[in-house]
Amino acid sequence: MKKLFLAALIFFVNHTFAQDLKFGKDVFQAKFNIDAITLKKDGATLNASGDASDYVEGNYNTVYLTYEMTNNLNLEDRGEFTGYVWAQNGENFLNVTLQGIWRRKGQVFEIVTLDQATDGNTIIARGILNFAKKTLNFDASILE
Repeated sequence: MKKLFLAALIFFVNHTFAQDLKFGKDVFQAKFNIDAITLKKDGATLNASGDASDYVEGNYNTVYLTYEMTNNLNLEDRGEFTGYVWAQNGENFLNVTLQGIWRRKGQVFEIVTLDQATDGNTIIARGILNFAKKTLNFDASILE
């Protein structure tokens, strides 16, 4: 009976929460150029700058971000990251904490991130990191 209850509970929790992560109706693009990469024994630090001018809460055309890329599970082609964003639109400033996963897809890396912003929004994004082109481009939206 315990096993049946546990299985039902796991099924319920997985289906209840997994279906809630959806892109909102106003998808915006965030485009960055990689400014610097610092390689370390346990990962890398990536710094980039660009803009998120279509962000629904303001035209942030000055955006800086830093990622701490890690691979804590020692997987061959994927890992995790944390980071921070600082953005400005005139006299308005936005700070965002970043957390997500990365995985290698051929010559590029896919980034999936769920981030908390100081304007009260939670942002969900999926992007492509291309080291050869020194670009990092996202489709993002406010989490519904």
